[in-house]
Amino acid sequence: AYSCTAQYRRSLVMVPTGPETGYVVDLFEVTGGGTHDYLLHGSADIEQELRTELPLAMAEGEMGDDGEGRVPYAYLKNTQAADVEGDVLVQFVGKGTTTDVRYLDADGARLLVSDGPSIRRAQEDDGKLDDYWMKAICLRREATESRFVSVVEAHREGARIQGAEVLHQGQDGVLLRVEESGRVRFIGISPNGRGLSATLPAG
Repeated sequence: AYSCTAQYRRSLVMVPTGPETGYVVDLFEVTGGGTHDYLLHGSADIEQELRTELPLAMAEGEMGDDGEGRVPYAYLKNTQAADVEGDVLVQFVGKGTTTDVRYLDADGARLLVSDGPSIRRAQEDDGKLDDYWMKAICLRREATESRFVSVVEAHREGARIQGAEVLHQGQDGVLLRVEESGRVRFIGISPNGRGLSATLPAG
């Protein structure tokens, strides 16, 4: 994807929890370069509020110039940020729907929250872009090698997921424990297709 990266790989697993419900496990791996960004955005169709327990503070400029004269996120504004340790939950809430984004094992990362133009709500009319905005979130690591693990669930009447944690991370992949309503599920992802080896906790 980029000339400076030896690896730029994303693995997605869709997990059904009912006829019309489910969630996604997202694994994004990068090797090379020095700044790694994992971005998600909220709905392009409805107004949403972003919620998190992290103490966000204004951070204008952090999503701006990359130091080489390029402005990769020129259309983002009102950026706020917080340092992240461990697991963190970020929610997009609006019109009776909630999308839970659970970042797992995010030690050493920085969460950046911004407003971005919603082209769909503006109906691709550039003159209306200032009237319609949506939330964009970026989990950033300053490193030469990164692995981002998240679990994303959209729901209306209550989340099926009660908690999630990473049990194993290695060259062979990751193993997650996801606590759902009424059950516990173990999910393994081996991006190289060779399988993974991990010991499950007792019980």
